[in-house]
Amino acid sequence: MYGVAINIATFIAISTVLVLCLIYAKKTRREIISLGRKMKIWNFSLILLSVIFYATIFGEISRSVFHGVRLGSIILLVVFPFILGFLTGRVQLASAIAIPLALYCLDVFDYGAFAIIFVSALSGYIMSPAHPCLILSVEYFRSSIPKAIKKLIVPSILFVICGSFYGFILRLLIH
Repeated sequence: MYGVAINIATFIAISTVLVLCLIYAKKTRREIISLGRKMKIWNFSLILLSVIFYATIFGEISRSVFHGVRLGSIILLVVFPFILGFLTGRVQLASAIAIPLALYCLDVFDYGAFAIIFVSALSGYIMSPAHPCLILSVEYFRSSIPKAIKKLIVPSILFVICGSFYGFILRLLIH
């Protein structure tokens, strides 16, 4: 679309940040290697490669699986990510499923569409019984998950409405 391919841009951004951190931290080579081993930095690289691989495979498969499927923007950008966020208890997983589907089904995928998907997935995640923080909070306050979800429904829906409104306005302004 514009500029550099996303895979190359991601590599450049991560490399630049890494170099700037190394310059700023003023660590010796031995300290850097030791920190890298403790942090298991190869895990992030493998995760990034896995996400790129997943997106590529999903794109190839979606051409045949979703051929002819047309979902409305509201369902695709708001409802589906919200449900996925709620069911999985993970924003990244819900987004990783919803974004490639939106890329395939929408004529244009832009910042507004990304914002709507992210806000919707985040709202579902906040209310999810699979969300570890919700479970710990319920346990700490000696409450129940249904009570907590009832308290979170209105703020979550308002968050989705505000985020979706912002995203749809952003989409209109970009085009």
